[in-house]
Amino acid sequence: MPRSPTTITPPSDIDPKRLAMVAAATPNFLVMLDDAGRIEWVNPSFEEHTGYQLEEVRGCLPKEVLYGPDTDPETIKRINQKLHRAEIIEEDILHYTKAGQPYWVHTYCVPIGTEQGVAPGYIAIQNNISDRKNSERGQRVRPQPRSHPDHRPVEPDPGCESRVFADYRL
Repeated sequence: MPRSPTTITPPSDIDPKRLAMVAAATPNFLVMLDDAGRIEWVNPSFEEHTGYQLEEVRGCLPKEVLYGPDTDPETIKRINQKLHRAEIIEEDILHYTKAGQPYWVHTYCVPIGTEQGVAPGYIAIQNNISDRKNSERGQRVRPQPRSHPDHRPVEPDPGCESRVFADYRL
């Protein structure tokens, strides 16, 4: 059962610099979002796996850079509804790397804010579950890589203003 967001306040006797080292060292993908759901920070594991550097995704909505043709619209709808209600999100979702390769993540996203003594926003912790999902899918068709009509990998727009896959945003 998910923990309440009010229980994530770290103990005052723990050095915040040491806690920051945990975020940088974990193999999980960490994404910190502002109160509008835009990316503020990602950890090195996210950068390594997705191919996106923080500078490329800062200020973008995750759906602008991570969703693609096989990302489930119903999952997107549930995530958006919970974001708008500032509720905990726990979902499996298909994302895409910068090179257009699909991968599955289990996302646990917690709203944070004044109760924790920080600016409002969200912390998303993602685990790569591609191996499990692909074995569950068995003989079903695998998700297709995301690409331009001429089959080049999708490059992110530096300002996140326009996206190739606008049809996949809700």
